[in-house]
Amino acid sequence: MLAEHRRLVRAAIAARGGREVDAQGDAFFAVFGAARQAVLCALDVQRVLTAHRWPSGAVVRVRIGVHTGQAVLAGEGYTGVAVHRAARICAEAAGGQVLISQATQAVVEDEEEELGFTLVDVGERRLKDLDRPVRLFQLAAPGLDPVRAAGGEAAPAAMAAGGVHGFAAALTTFIGRDGPVAEVTGLLEQSRLVTITGPGGSGKTRLAAEVARRVAGRFADEAWLAELALVQDPAQVPAVVAAALGVREQPGVPAAEAVARVLARQQLLLVLDNCEHVIGAAAQLCAGLLAVCDDVRCWRPAGSRWRWPERPGTVWRRWRCPIRMTWPIRPRPRRWCCSRTGPAGPTRTSRWMTGPGRR
Repeated sequence: MLAEHRRLVRAAIAARGGREVDAQGDAFFAVFGAARQAVLCALDVQRVLTAHRWPSGAVVRVRIGVHTGQAVLAGEGYTGVAVHRAARICAEAAGGQVLISQATQAVVEDEEEELGFTLVDVGERRLKDLDRPVRLFQLAAPGLDPVRAAGGEAAPAAMAAGGVHGFAAALTTFIGRDGPVAEVTGLLEQSRLVTITGPGGSGKTRLAAEVARRVAGRFADEAWLAELALVQDPAQVPAVVAAALGVREQPGVPAAEAVARVLARQQLLLVLDNCEHVIGAAAQLCAGLLAVCDDVRCWRPAGSRWRWPERPGTVWRRWRCPIRMTWPIRPRPRRWCCSRTGPAGPTRTSRWMTGPGRR
């Protein structure tokens, strides 16, 4: 098995123009002339090892770390901080996982769609012998493992579910509302736009956070919250959403267009909260995103109705939302809530990932 493993890895390195510097046991150290070559080689290695038929049905899983930096040629090998950092990143990965440094991500991020993969931010990690935390990204593509926390340990619940961003940490247990959670979860499977209405204090935001945590694993690029409560100027809605998503400003490009360009190649759940006072701008932004982003779904908890342009084939769905609780806990239906979807309906995901596991 070791000889076959070495043969497959060496073939992948050679195919991407890499040079094998060192090999010890089942570990390899290789260098490449360009960051994209290294990332694509890592993708090739994981795929070929997964697809290969190993004796007795064995599964071979490897961890890979990729970093871009300056190294010094010393004899037949390389030395330098970049080499040390690459080794530490590799050690942080789990079996079947490819972790990539921020330096490499910055070089290849504009080529992700063309090259057929996504780099998912898994946060900052403290690596052994390095003086400050480093931000790592996981390579996500068809045929690779789902996103995990960096390191060999199991991912936290939020990360294992795909991750949620922008929501406050839950300080209490979510109980007594399994019915609404299940109904909204079902609506998100059927519709690309879901609206939840109800008076202030009825728990719309808490419900949104809970559902986002439970369904985030269905989205390759996770669930994101854009909080609009403090937005006074409707024209600033796209900019606030862009900031929440981490979309960088581009000179001469409207914020709404910049967001659409990024989300067009992603699959995520976008939650817009407290937007009733900028309802028109929020509706316009969602209409534009849903028109060009096939794998984006929008959810809006708010205290007023969503005035969506009437279109042929538009479908309304209504359901009762429990907004008051008594002791013992008994949900009391108090107000109609609704969801709506345009004619596009649910779409097939363009990115998927399979199989948890570690080395």
